[in-house]
Amino acid sequence: MNLERPLSPSGRLGGHIVQGHVDGTGELLSLESIGEGNWWLKVRVPREVERYLVSKGSVAIEGISLTVPRSRRACSRPA
Repeated sequence: MNLERPLSPSGRLGGHIVQGHVDGTGELLSLESIGEGNWWLKVRVPREVERYLVSKGSVAIEGISLTVPRSRRACSRPA
């Protein structure tokens, strides 16, 4: 997922506005640095929310917008 910094009051709006409601609560599985200030975040999501995740779509965690690079359904559910 792509983590974007919050907008400062004097900054140019270059991202997208996060609004909406909570459809589900995920569980953080891992957070690892992949270099150059980039991070790989893995989150397990509830089965009922899973079908709404699409590649290059977005989700918000604690008001922070994240881009979904891909949905790995095999990794999103406990065995």
